Amino acid sequence: MGSELLPEGTTVRASLYSEQLDQVGKQITRNHGEVLLLHDNARPHVANLTQQNLKELGWEFDDSIEVENWLRDFFDVQPKNFWEKRIRALSNKWQRIIDNNGDYLE
Repeated sequence: MGSELLPEGTTVRASLYSEQLDQVGKQITRNHGEVLLLHDNARPHVANLTQQNLKELGWEFDDSIEVENWLRDFFDVQPKNFWEKRIRALSNKWQRIIDNNGDYLE
């Protein structure tokens, strides 16, 4: 998921990027629910095909105000122990990554 290497010399075009978004989107929403995607303005990222795909996936914001509102809403509904629980979990996760020689963990 999102970590496969492309053959050397492969050009990432909008069609390939959109296909990857679909694959990653299915996996992420299955495991985590909501998605907030931040990406730059590289050509495959801003192509019409990609923009349409992001709209269909529900991963698009029209402007920074929408992003701010989404983040504010997200943080406002978190329970009081949200931060403590996740911060305490970090040391365990970091140790597991160290124990696995830096390999990604699900």
